[in-house]
Amino acid sequence: FVNKVYKVECAPVDGQGEAKTLVVKVSHPFWNGTGKLLNEIRALKFIKRNTSMPVPEVILYRTDELLPSEIIINKREEYLIEARRKCPQPSYEYLIMSEMPGESLGGFWEDLTWEQRKCWIDKTVDCLSQLKTQQSSVSGVLANDESRETI
Repeated sequence: FVNKVYKVECAPVDGQGEAKTLVVKVSHPFWNGTGKLLNEIRALKFIKRNTSMPVPEVILYRTDELLPSEIIINKREEYLIEARRKCPQPSYEYLIMSEMPGESLGGFWEDLTWEQRKCWIDKTVDCLSQLKTQQSSVSGVLANDESRETI
């Protein structure tokens, strides 16, 4: 049940501006209608709003807008069975976001000095500390039950 992720190179429109690289994530059909992608989008927006951590910009997305709050309160299986009965071919959910600059730390970790590694560890601890300070009245979902707006 792996999602597909693609990098898309976008040329400037009419030769104006800069070329951009976007990341397109297409959910595996198993996850469609479960709220998984919508919660990921909410998490990205929440982190961007409440921390100084770098986060990709959410440009466009498509999720199952008919997601009822019953899924959030552990009735996922019944809803999915009924939803699949009504619409046997699930539509695809996707997320288009900006590409984050940089490269994977694992690609150059071995070449770093201990002092450079300590710097990266300090940055990671800072990010985790920022997340740790965030609190919510609900567990597991970054949205209120009624409006499903990001908290």
